[in-house]
Amino acid sequence: MNIERKSELPIPDDDPILRNHLIEAGLLGAKYSFNIMHHYLAEIERREQYKYILIGDNPGVEEFEKGRYFIGKSGQALRIFFEENLVDNFDKEVIVYNKTQLHTSKTEQLHGVRSRLKFKLFNNILLDNAEIISVAHKLLNVPVIMVGYSEFTDLFQTFWKEINKNIFAEDILVFKHPSHNHFFDQWNFEKAKHPTKTNLELLVDIGSKNRQIIQNRIDNNNEYNKT
Repeated sequence: MNIERKSELPIPDDDPILRNHLIEAGLLGAKYSFNIMHHYLAEIERREQYKYILIGDNPGVEEFEKGRYFIGKSGQALRIFFEENLVDNFDKEVIVYNKTQLHTSKTEQLHGVRSRLKFKLFNNILLDNAEIISVAHKLLNVPVIMVGYSEFTDLFQTFWKEINKNIFAEDILVFKHPSHNHFFDQWNFEKAKHPTKTNLELLVDIGSKNRQIIQNRIDNNNEYNKT
């Protein structure tokens, strides 16, 4: 699904939930992008070839300009990794979502966007995406792979809590971001440590371990805030 990309409001009508959120915020001049590969649920029901749901942070520069996900340097490396280890065709077997559609050059710049949008509105966008992804997972019954976990204890914590409320923990696999080779360094380290394990076994082992690390951090932060 290709849609026109713009750099300021009003936004297209084919994503009414996000449109209402951003119009309500009055955030003129904000750059944004949409889930170009954000398939409608009716289409998902007809696609039995999907093997994974992959969730990125938010659209980057090249994704915003070209309307496709994971096409920058680190994204291309991740695509190659999937096709060498997990799937035959990335575009046909992996359905891609983002935690938010708001575009920034770097993920950490979303902190400024959140302040301008106000926290409640920003978090509502995260909740909407988490709900859509949860329904997609229910329809497809495939693992949910989330890349980039440095912001789960802050920027994307609302998304994290909603996803974990709707999807069983064993179906959620968390990985470091592919930028700066973080994803691949961890994979290669574990691969060398456990050479007899299959790629799927490694995927589950690493993703589950990372997921528990994030959950522990969030639980510890919540306990600290109570004191």
